Parts: sequence; C-alpha cells; structure tokens
Amino acid sequence: MPFSPKKPCAYPGCGVLVDRKHAYCAKHERERNAGVNANRQSTDKFYNTQRWKKLRAFYRRQHPLCEECLKEGRVNPSIIVDHIKPIKEGGSPLAWDNLQALCWSCHSTKSLNDRHRRGRGESKVQRSQ
Repeated sequence: MPFSPKKPCAYPGCGVLVDRKHAYCAKHERERNAGVNANRQSTDKFYNTQRWKKLRAFYRRQHPLCEECLKEGRVNPSIIVDHIKPIKEGGSPLAWDNLQALCWSCHSTKSLNDRHRRGRGESKVQRSQ
C-alpha cells in the first residue's frame, strides 16, 4: 500500500515532518494538549459546581424556548444555557444578564463563531443562519 507524503508540523516555525493524519509533531502535540487541558480543567470545575447547576436549571425553567430562534420567529425548545460573553473572555459566569437559553443548533453556531472570532482576534462576528 502506498504511503502519502509527509507534511511539516502545523506549529509555526517547526519543520519536523509528520504523517498526514497528525497535524503536529510529538513535542508540539504535547504542548498543545497541555494548554487545552489546563483551560478545560478550570472551566470543568465551574460547570460542575452546585451553584452553576442550580442557576442553569432555574434559568431553563424561566426560558424553555431558544431565545435566538424566538428572535427569528421560530419555536424550538432550549437545551443549553449559554454565556453570551464567554467566561474565558471575561464574561461573568453567574450573571443573569450574561445568560441565554439556546437550542443545540443555535449554540453550535454561536460557539463556532466565538472560536472563529477569537482565532482572528476580532471583537464581533455577524451570526449567519
């Protein structure tokens, strides 16, 4: 079976060649995972607190429908309580006015736009649905 050609590690400035199925060399993959896991651990601690769980449940009872869908004239049940301004960007984790109830589709769109915006260093991106 033929092998596909190797490509350079995706880490800027690294010239180590890696298999096509791996984006990073072993060294940079470990560094990348360490950063992701450190951030995830701090948010996981918050999302597992009783205070957040109670607030989330109460907010969903008050907002049973997706707030974004309602703005567009659609009716869908809310599934997720989302932070309008993400916690990692300085949003208040427990402030009522920083929360919104969203369906899975709207939450996925918002999260993707948030990640894309952070990657480009922009302050706002228009939602497209």
